[in-house]
Amino acid sequence: MASTVRMPKVELHVHLDGAFDAGVLHRAAKACLADGKLSEDIAAKVSECGDDVEAFTKLVSCHPEDQSLKSMIDRFVFFLTFVQGNLPIIEELACAFVSRQAAQNVLYTEVRYSPHIMTSVGTYDGDAGANASGSDDMHAQAQAVVEAVTRGLRRGCEKHPGTEITQILCFLDGKVEWIDSLMQIASTGRAASAAASALPFGAQPLETCPIVGVDIAAGEDHFVPAASTTVNGVWCETGASQSENSAKHRQALRKCREMGLGITNHAGETGIAANVSAAVSDAYGRATRIGHGYAAVAAALEMASASAADGAPPRPAEVAAAFDSLGLKAPLTFECCPTSSRSTRGWTGATWSEHPLAQLYRLRMVAEASGDAASAAALPRVTVNSDDPAVFGSSLTDECELVATGMGLGAPALRLLAADAVEACFLDAPGKQRLRERLQAAWNHYEATSF
Repeated sequence: MASTVRMPKVELHVHLDGAFDAGVLHRAAKACLADGKLSEDIAAKVSECGDDVEAFTKLVSCHPEDQSLKSMIDRFVFFLTFVQGNLPIIEELACAFVSRQAAQNVLYTEVRYSPHIMTSVGTYDGDAGANASGSDDMHAQAQAVVEAVTRGLRRGCEKHPGTEITQILCFLDGKVEWIDSLMQIASTGRAASAAASALPFGAQPLETCPIVGVDIAAGEDHFVPAASTTVNGVWCETGASQSENSAKHRQALRKCREMGLGITNHAGETGIAANVSAAVSDAYGRATRIGHGYAAVAAALEMASASAADGAPPRPAEVAAAFDSLGLKAPLTFECCPTSSRSTRGWTGATWSEHPLAQLYRLRMVAEASGDAASAAALPRVTVNSDDPAVFGSSLTDECELVATGMGLGAPALRLLAADAVEACFLDAPGKQRLRERLQAAWNHYEATSF
C-alpha cells in the first residue's frame, strides 16, 4: 500500500492531554525540578532521566507490555504535574499538536480536552477523577487554559495552513461543580466563532480554531444504573430519582444542544450498551456521535446473530434492526480508536478482523453490494481515531495502517471512513462543504501520485 503518512485524514476523537509532545513535557519537567515544585517521587524519576528525552518518554507513555486503563491513568497523573497552571507550556503543547497532525496530513481535527484539569487548582487521581472546587478562581483559570490552548492551536495553524483544527470541551464524569463553568466557556466560544463560519478556509480570522462541541469523558457513572433505566436492554426514562451527577450532566448537554454545539459522549467503552442508547436520547441532548461505543456494537451483533437462520452470519438488515431496537437510529457515528480499545480492554476480541469498526464497515459494504440501500443507510457509521496517541504510542497514521492491513479493509476503506468523518464532524454546513471539497481533492491527488 502507498504511504499511509501521506494519506489525507480526518480525526474526530483525540484528547489533547493524551497527545502531548514528550520533548515539551521534558523541558517543563526539568524546569519544575529546578524550581523545587515536584514531589519527592516524581522529582526522583525526572532526575534519573537527566537530559535523556527517550528515557523520559518511557515515563509518559505506556510500554507495549504494560498497556491498560490503569497504566494510561498513571501516565496522566505523572505528566499533568508539569502542565497544570503553566499557560506558556500549555500553549506550546497545543502548537506542537498541530504540527504533529500536519506531519500526518490530517486535514481536519476536532481536539478535545478538559480545561479544568489543566489548572493549578485541579488534580487528577485517576479514580474519583479530578478533585477541586468549583470556585471563581477555578473558572478564571479554566478560561485562561482555553485561551492558551486556542493561541497555541492558532499558531500551529499559521505554520501549517493546510491543517484545520476545532475544539471540543469535555465535562468530566462526577465533576458536577465544573459543569456551569464549562458551559459558560463553551457558550462564549460558540458565540465568538459564529461570525467567522461563512469565511473561506485559510482566511485566518480571529475566531479560527473555534469550540464546536462538548463531550463527557473520564467515566460512565453519570449514566443511571441499568437496572432502573432499561427495558429489554433499551435505556428509557423511568421517573426514578437520579444522582446529582446524572441529572446535572443531562441538563448541561441539553443546554449545549440548544446553543448549537455538537454533542458526543463517551459511552459503551467501559460501560454497558444501554449507556449508548442513553447518550443519544433527548434526556442527554441527543448525541450524534459516540466515543467508542463497543458495547452497543457487541449487543446489536449478538441480537442479530440470535435471529439469524441456521447459525448463518447476521445480515445487514438484521443488524440494522437490532440497532434500531436498542434505540440507536441513523444518523449515528461511532468514534472508534482501535489501539486504545485493546489497551483499555474496551474491546477484547481475538483478531482485528472482529473489531467493531471492521464488522460495521463490512456489513455496510455487503448491504451496498446487494442493493440494500435502506440497511446500508441505517447502520451506524464508524471513523478511525487515535484517542491518546502519545500515551499509547500509536499515531493516527498507525491506526490507519492497522485498519488497512490488520483489519484487512485496504486503502479504499480509509477514503470512505475519512469521508464519513467529514459528514459526522461538528462544522456548520458551509464549513462541512469546504472540508468535503478539500478532502476529495486531496484524495484525488494522493491516488494519482501514489498508485
